[in-house]
Amino acid sequence: MARKPATAKKADLSAAKRKTASKPKPAPRKAAKTKSASEQAPHEQEPSRGLKLTLKQERFCQAYIANGGNATEAYKTAYGAEGYAPKTLNEAACRLSNLSKVSARIDMLASEALAASQVTVDRIVAEYAKLAFSNMDDFTRINADGLAEVDFSNLTRDQKAAMQEIRVDRVRTIDGDEDQPKGYVERVTFKLADKKGALADLGKFMEMFKEKHVHDVSSELAGLLKQLDGNGASIV
Repeated sequence: MARKPATAKKADLSAAKRKTASKPKPAPRKAAKTKSASEQAPHEQEPSRGLKLTLKQERFCQAYIANGGNATEAYKTAYGAEGYAPKTLNEAACRLSNLSKVSARIDMLASEALAASQVTVDRIVAEYAKLAFSNMDDFTRINADGLAEVDFSNLTRDQKAAMQEIRVDRVRTIDGDEDQPKGYVERVTFKLADKKGALADLGKFMEMFKEKHVHDVSSELAGLLKQLDGNGASIV
């Protein structure tokens, strides 16, 4: 077999080097961009802020808040547990809602919902106060004959908040006079919210009406008196 001359080998090696040098190098891979929370899909986000809930547990908490606190229905929504006995579902929902991390997440969601709707303790108390301290004088006036007439013309927004019902009836008059011709007259009636109930709720909130457990000592006192009498002791 004929050998290639040395010069030919050198020429081949030079050509190979040129080809290698002319071949573009692959561009380095860019690091994957981390998505912000707003760019993430719901299932990509960390829903429990460190509580390490499963997706179904998170779904349960969300459903619990959405349906107004029905754990069994929330369990059905999260786990698709149709077909199970009601008792089984109730027990499972109760166990799940009592888990510390689940109850903590529910509390977190409830706080967020209240904050979003601007429901605060101060606003709740203020609304109760509008009902509790409403006064009929704000809604009526006394006419020249000394009779009370409904008058809503000067009501404030806070005063209107205490009104539970307004009713206007058109009543046909039988006999007319100069002041009230024969025809129809409108009678306006209104109802204010329950003052007593609002006051009671405010009192409970302020812990003014705590339940006091009165210990019945009548039997013990009677026994003590009998014992003292038997020992010849006297009570002055």
